[in-house]
Amino acid sequence: MSDPRLTPDARARRTRTLRWVVPLVIGVPLLAVLLVVTLRVSIGAGVALLVVGLAMALAGWALQARDRRRADRLAPADPALRTNPPLDVARVRALRSEGGHVAAVREVRRQAPWLTLAEAVDLSQRIG
Repeated sequence: MSDPRLTPDARARRTRTLRWVVPLVIGVPLLAVLLVVTLRVSIGAGVALLVVGLAMALAGWALQARDRRRADRLAPADPALRTNPPLDVARVRALRSEGGHVAAVREVRRQAPWLTLAEAVDLSQRIG
């Protein structure tokens, strides 16, 4: 059940996280047990697989949290500026004509580093 106090972005982030955390938390121990039982791998190898898998999940979660904190720190306080930042539109258009769509998106991300890649792509397309 979703929390009504969460913003749509927070709800989407929670859903994305659950889509990979739940299978990982269930799958890694299950895989370790299957390896130990069916392939007669030592219990130590099964435990090592379990520890490595869970460490990878924890590292992925920590990296996502770090990226969210960085984006929040860099973003302006005004919500209108978060979604429609003041950009050097002429520079973005020039880079788009010279270097293509990727160069324009890269420039949008350089000027507004708090935007996600999807938001930068959308903004770059709207600039034209």
